[in-house]
Amino acid sequence: MYLRETHRRNADGSVVSYLALAHNERDPRTGTPKAKVIHNFGRADQVDREALGWLALLLLRVGELGCRDTWRNLRDELDRLHLVVLRTAEGTIAQRSELTARHKEILRRLHLPEPPRQASHRRRSPKTSVHAPASAK
Repeated sequence: MYLRETHRRNADGSVVSYLALAHNERDPRTGTPKAKVIHNFGRADQVDREALGWLALLLLRVGELGCRDTWRNLRDELDRLHLVVLRTAEGTIAQRSELTARHKEILRRLHLPEPPRQASHRRRSPKTSVHAPASAK
């Protein structure tokens, strides 16, 4: 796991940098490593780079010591979890895959609760018009 910095050139010619927490995964088709972004932190000038670097190292260390396994093995196991998100006009629902016995063991060793199986969010209903329809004259 590492901090990844990307750059973007604005229309006015200025360059903006962004930081993300990432790790490398090997592409099964090509066999080459590719960066997988875990979390985007936003603009580099608005975050504490040194603190984020320490955070990444601490996350690795806590995971490895708590589970008595390597970060690579933990990551590979947890990457088997999937989240499906369905967005409709009425709202959004998300459902994760079933936890395996190993997933449950990792969560238990790290003193983390099991994540909810489903989560949903309903959109607010649009405000009703106080005007009568045009056909009701």
